[in-house]
Amino acid sequence: MITLAFCLVVLVLFSLSYFFLFGHFWSPSLLVLLWWTSWFLIAITSNIGFPKPSDGLFLSFFTFAISFALGSLFPAFFNLSLISPKNDFLFSYNLSFARWWAVVFVPILIYFWRKAAQIMSSDSFLAGRGSLIDFDSNFHPVFGSSFIRNCIEVFAAGPLLYFSLFSFVYVLRDGRYFLPFVTCLGIFLYQSTELGRSQIYRTSLVLLFVLFFLTLHQRLHLSTKKLFLGILIFLLIVLYVVSATVSRFKNNPNASLTDVSTELQSYHTVGFILYDSALSDQTSPLNTELGYGRATFSGLWFPVTQIIRLFNKSYTSFLDKWYPYTAVSHDLGIRSETGKEFYFNAYYTMLFPFYLDFRIFGICFFSFLLGFLTSCFFLAWLNTNSDFLFASSLIFCIFCIMNIFQPLTQRVYFFSSFFLLVFVYFFSRNYAKS
Repeated sequence: MITLAFCLVVLVLFSLSYFFLFGHFWSPSLLVLLWWTSWFLIAITSNIGFPKPSDGLFLSFFTFAISFALGSLFPAFFNLSLISPKNDFLFSYNLSFARWWAVVFVPILIYFWRKAAQIMSSDSFLAGRGSLIDFDSNFHPVFGSSFIRNCIEVFAAGPLLYFSLFSFVYVLRDGRYFLPFVTCLGIFLYQSTELGRSQIYRTSLVLLFVLFFLTLHQRLHLSTKKLFLGILIFLLIVLYVVSATVSRFKNNPNASLTDVSTELQSYHTVGFILYDSALSDQTSPLNTELGYGRATFSGLWFPVTQIIRLFNKSYTSFLDKWYPYTAVSHDLGIRSETGKEFYFNAYYTMLFPFYLDFRIFGICFFSFLLGFLTSCFFLAWLNTNSDFLFASSLIFCIFCIMNIFQPLTQRVYFFSSFFLLVFVYFFSRNYAKS
């Protein structure tokens, strides 16, 4: 009850402060806080078999929540004037970029998709999926090598995340369909090579947030056709996510809706339990290593490490000191409904790299920074109606939302999409001067 009361106090004080300072109640920052708080409360009160959380988890979460909230309010003390590319220029640029990208990478993704389908058809579901998501081996059954896989992440998955930030704005507001079509096709092909759901899940959230904020702030005039299209796309994406979840039980003919519910609940809450387990384990990297930023920005260093190892196979990096720990499945208790063990890996939330870098100060600093950037770009969008500023706010919002699972800072495609935003910003400024 004390934890619930404290969470409610933080959310209410933040909402009132945000409304008093900026005149708006709903914001991406509030959605992030609601999302994290809801799943945190479910995680610590769950009766599915997870162990009781430690004080370290409570301290880490409340440090994140308070720091993120303060960072989101911090733009009130600045008179920020953000210059952004004009919407017409940005649409033309994105359309040209998407056309060239589709010509080059859609055939490549179709080729790898066919290879993944062959593996899945000739192997059992769990064994096949396990081989498709093996990130540690230098050999990859679909891409051939981890180096090629990293190239696909940089040049295919990164642009797809970038496209998704604009696609649904164009289709729901302007009725332009090419970019959303390329985005959905590319994401389906790329995600199918790993038989995963994170990219599909993320895309559905992007669509939902775009629909919510454009409607809320009267930037969207929906016709019946556009509304139907938006809802249809969202439902198809949700259907894919649910199907992927249910398919995990295809080897269990007795699986019930309770099993699916437990899987969905554990999928969203296990990150807190894994992080808490590592925090309590005196042999874990959280208690034996200090990253000084190398963990938080590991997605940038991982492909560099792979390139170096092409010439020096014995090269070791800071990643080798902590990444294997997160890749190994850990026993997290007994499932209450089946009596079987919980085994999970990878999903340590973004609290893990933040804490690994600078301990509790890392959670405080990076959470404050994320709150500030998310709120800053969102407030600037309200004043300018710039698609670029909206996309910039959206990428940080989605980053925080999806970091309740595996930290996106471990995946190079997030940095690739972020650099594309930075590139288009400077390209537009140089284009305007010429």
